[in-house]
Amino acid sequence: MPNSLLRQYLQTMKIAVIGVKGIPSDRGDIERYCQEFYPRIAGRGHQVDLFVTPALNQHPWFSVGYYHNVRVIALAPLPPKQTGFMLSSAFSTVWASLGGYDVIHIQGVKAAWFSWFPHLFSNSKIIVTSHQLDIYCHHTKWDKVFCWLSSLMEKTAIRSADEVVVISKALGEYFHNKYKITPRYIPNAPGICEQKDSEFTYGASLGLTPKKYFLYLGKLTSENRPDILIRAFQKLQPQGWKLIIAGGVDNSMKYAIELLRLAKENQNIIFNNEIKGQHLAEIINGAGLLVMPTDGSDLGLPLTVLEAMKKKIPVLASDNRVYRRLIGEDRGLLFESGNLEDLLKKMQYALSEPSILATMAQKAQTYVTINHNWDRVTYGNLSLYLKITEKIDSSAMQHNL
Repeated sequence: MPNSLLRQYLQTMKIAVIGVKGIPSDRGDIERYCQEFYPRIAGRGHQVDLFVTPALNQHPWFSVGYYHNVRVIALAPLPPKQTGFMLSSAFSTVWASLGGYDVIHIQGVKAAWFSWFPHLFSNSKIIVTSHQLDIYCHHTKWDKVFCWLSSLMEKTAIRSADEVVVISKALGEYFHNKYKITPRYIPNAPGICEQKDSEFTYGASLGLTPKKYFLYLGKLTSENRPDILIRAFQKLQPQGWKLIIAGGVDNSMKYAIELLRLAKENQNIIFNNEIKGQHLAEIINGAGLLVMPTDGSDLGLPLTVLEAMKKKIPVLASDNRVYRRLIGEDRGLLFESGNLEDLLKKMQYALSEPSILATMAQKAQTYVTINHNWDRVTYGNLSLYLKITEKIDSSAMQHNL
């Protein structure tokens, strides 16, 4: 919809955002998503109050700052752990319930466990956006307890929300099958992760050569399966190529140690902590192939994959529902999830057919530019805000998007 037509119908809204640890931020998909999206909403004249955690955002307690017209509100400090984030989200939800907001938008299901509270004390409409699933249940007693709590929080969030938004169609199918609801699909978009110059100084410091390394970006967890990628690389032993495994450990130190043992001190396998900011842009730009070997349980869509596709970096991923839709048959390579031999075969193909991979990467860039852009994210969410607050006929607006 043209801005002039939009302003004819638009009334200023007051929007609270919960579930963001802090902005500006160069880490965390939700944080990077929000720092791209909400300044665009605030720039259209709406009041956007984004509640953050003081300890993580370096704000004084009970303070208000600004980020591109977005009010950044820091409340009471809590430990920067999982329980601290949940308590901070609950406290922010209670505070927002008394703030006279038209919309309280909660980013992430974990942050929405207190989403029932505003219905008791306000007329605010509640929107919950799911970016991924918290479905990993392991074998220890406390892991099982946390898994049960995660399931309970998810059920509470879905039942309390006036609208549920998903960033992938696979997530929409999950919620539809489990709760018999129809979430609104608003696709994600790559962040502004630009490299300031063409130098490869950070990559060179890691011992990398541009376009001569496989790249893994993600947490070092058994669900993400970096182990199968290491095994495939060990078997392949590509001349002149390296593999960089970059990601945080979190609570999976035992698994990270197993990965180090699996690599067997191979000098062509480089382990690195989570990469952020300009360094991340440089490492993505220089990659010969981004590999996403996840076992398919997570139905979210990492921003790093969209960023790689936008920059015409070839992608090889497991054939789960998310990547089948995103990559398809001609925008990248897929391998059978968990199948070492198929992964090895596809890595060999990528090395032997660079021209075909380049064509796929070009198609991927075109696809992301058309289907995953911030105009679509902004207007998709804005039309939902207008519909849910009954400020505009959303069907008319969607027709013009």
